[in-house]
Amino acid sequence: MPLPWLLIIFSSFTYKLAFSEAAPTHSVPPSDALSLLSLKNAVSLDPSNLLSSWTPSTHHCHWYGVTCDDDVSPRIISLSLPNNMLSGRIAESIGKLRSLEVLELQGNNFSGNIPTQISRLHSLRLLNLSCNSLSGPIPNTLIGLGNLRVLDLSNNLLSGRLMITLSGKCDTLNHLRLSHNFLTDNIPPQIGKCWNLSTLLLDGNILQGGIPPEIGWISELRVLDVSRNIDETLIENDLGVCHAAMRCSSMEMETWEEAALLKMKDDEDDEPFVRCRTSCSLNAQDKELANWKFRDV
Repeated sequence: MPLPWLLIIFSSFTYKLAFSEAAPTHSVPPSDALSLLSLKNAVSLDPSNLLSSWTPSTHHCHWYGVTCDDDVSPRIISLSLPNNMLSGRIAESIGKLRSLEVLELQGNNFSGNIPTQISRLHSLRLLNLSCNSLSGPIPNTLIGLGNLRVLDLSNNLLSGRLMITLSGKCDTLNHLRLSHNFLTDNIPPQIGKCWNLSTLLLDGNILQGGIPPEIGWISELRVLDVSRNIDETLIENDLGVCHAAMRCSSMEMETWEEAALLKMKDDEDDEPFVRCRTSCSLNAQDKELANWKFRDV
């Protein structure tokens, strides 16, 4: 081979080697980063410019609101962007963050449907999408998501039936809050499968048909709110079918913590019963919900 060709090949190899050694490890974003960039592209308004740090030139573990684990190949375990007035939709790519344990997007103005791909996040333990403008149905398999402990979809525009699939497992769920939406039809009897629920808030919807007796299977239930629905008379009458002696009260709870930790005693037989919360400070509720992830989640 002529000498000039050898020089060209050697120079080309040397350039590629030098470039690869000098290039930062994050120059080509990994799959988690690409998923978040798709999420950023779906945000139509970011008034505080909080997502400006979400660029390929910065490692995704240093992006605003993002927390990674400590592995050699770090994966995103938490995405927390609450109360930032973000507008747009929640991109379907959120379902690719397979190691995600905490997703907090509450207090923004996200609209559109809850992407069904969220149901692929089997490591998820806390999901808070409250206080947005999300519409459409709740994904069928969301309440039965394997490790989910806290689910808050309150104060949105969600509609349709409340569904809990027979194949889903909701025995890890401790706190379920679906207040102030447009959910219709009956409370599904499958709610009894969520036997570790301590808080069940379904107030401010269009539910009817009474409380299913299967709620009596939920031995850990301490706070139940089914007020401000269509058929409150039937609901109050049906409380007697529950295994735990439940009573509704018009008493106002000043703080969420007072309601969530309330353990009442019946005057006659000392059996614990559930007092239905009728009103409560939204800020106090959100504060206590945030504290849950640091307690037991």
